[in-house]
Amino acid sequence: MLVPIQSSGTKPPMFLVHGNTGFMPVGTAFARVLGPDQPVYVLNARGFDGTPPHETVADMVDEYLGEVLSVTSTGPLIVVGMCAGSLVALDLATELAAKGCEMGPLILMDPPRVPYGKEAVEVTDEIARQLYEYTRGVITNQSKIWFMEQPFDVNDPEQLHNAIVTGMAAITATSKFTPRPFLGTVELILSAEMAPPFFGRDRPWHKILLNPPVIHAMPFGHAEMLQKHRFDVARLVRMALQWNARRGTAPRPLGQRVGQEQPPARMQQPFSQMAGE
Repeated sequence: MLVPIQSSGTKPPMFLVHGNTGFMPVGTAFARVLGPDQPVYVLNARGFDGTPPHETVADMVDEYLGEVLSVTSTGPLIVVGMCAGSLVALDLATELAAKGCEMGPLILMDPPRVPYGKEAVEVTDEIARQLYEYTRGVITNQSKIWFMEQPFDVNDPEQLHNAIVTGMAAITATSKFTPRPFLGTVELILSAEMAPPFFGRDRPWHKILLNPPVIHAMPFGHAEMLQKHRFDVARLVRMALQWNARRGTAPRPLGQRVGQEQPPARMQQPFSQMAGE
């Protein structure tokens, strides 16, 4: 579900992909920090209105692809992913490039520590409770519900039920998905608690992000990134785009190895099977 936050501007449009809650908690104030000339759109999961949610990342990307192409069919454009939504953003960027779109840098904010697909996560009562509390807390603490096309009533049991079902479907879909190797330019924005794997010896993402990403580490926790510190994150996104433009990075083929005419097929199996380990 495409939600325009700031549709005017001459810069390449930015599309922000939701995480495991199914919605991307950014709005008009976030967009203003990015600048008045920066178009910003949010891609929220299907299901908040009671329609069946997506069951797989491939289903999500197929629908989001049409939404993005309805705004720009050639690019240039920027895709941003948050948390597990980084996996969706990776696949979306790959598909857009395969359609001939000119891509700016892919921005991933606190992607999962390990990008390899596993068995689908069983959504327990505890996970559902945490999702409920987070969703209700975010909605209650915001002065305006900017991530829904229609007003969201935090006291409406049906709307809250839809939100939880949508979030649980997103958790299940992303937990069993393995992204394809990616050759494009990537900017990583990491919280203090999520940064260590990207600096450690194993660096599990290096088999997915084939070009070394530019890493921006921030001194606060994951849960605070798009709540208490969302404007700090917006400033860093703006600066990252400015730095990228000054570096003059030429567009690279995304998700495509040398000699391949098409990006590799999507993979749903665990990475250990993909790598033959």
